[in-house]
Amino acid sequence: MYATYPAVPSYGKTGNYLDCLTSAGQTSWTGTIAPGDYNIRIQAVKDSGPVILAQTDVVRLAVPVPATQDLGALVPNDNGDGKWTFTWTAYSGVPFSYYKLVYEQWDSPKDPSYPGGSAYWAVPGTADTSVKLTVGDNGFLPGHYKVRIQAIGYPGGNAYAYAQTTVLDLTVP
Repeated sequence: MYATYPAVPSYGKTGNYLDCLTSAGQTSWTGTIAPGDYNIRIQAVKDSGPVILAQTDVVRLAVPVPATQDLGALVPNDNGDGKWTFTWTAYSGVPFSYYKLVYEQWDSPKDPSYPGGSAYWAVPGTADTSVKLTVGDNGFLPGHYKVRIQAIGYPGGNAYAYAQTTVLDLTVP
């Protein structure tokens, strides 16, 4: 069981569980935990009721935000008739909310970044590795841009880019 610090996790009352081990022989768990500050404990639970049969003391666990991972290049493809496809390498790190295809005008002094306040053209899902756009839709207009895809999450409630491609120099005719 875990809960966001300072809450005390307890099955059926506060928090969530990371896994449900069903055998007394299972004495460890390996998995991914999103960045954050947690209280965590193990509880042996009898489902009827539920009744907590035994539990460990509460332990505080701080999972740091990882460094932003490099996803390599964002690859554009002009499909013709004003339609474009952008592809990238999937991010496989900690759970995240979605990708954002962010951009800045080419003459902007900053690189595109959603946590940095940049605009975006699309919000692909976490399982996506491509997105299709049509010139004229969602602000995707002719012009000269700096573009990248970012895997966005919200550790501690703030937007964070867990991964991103290199910045693409893009001219949309």
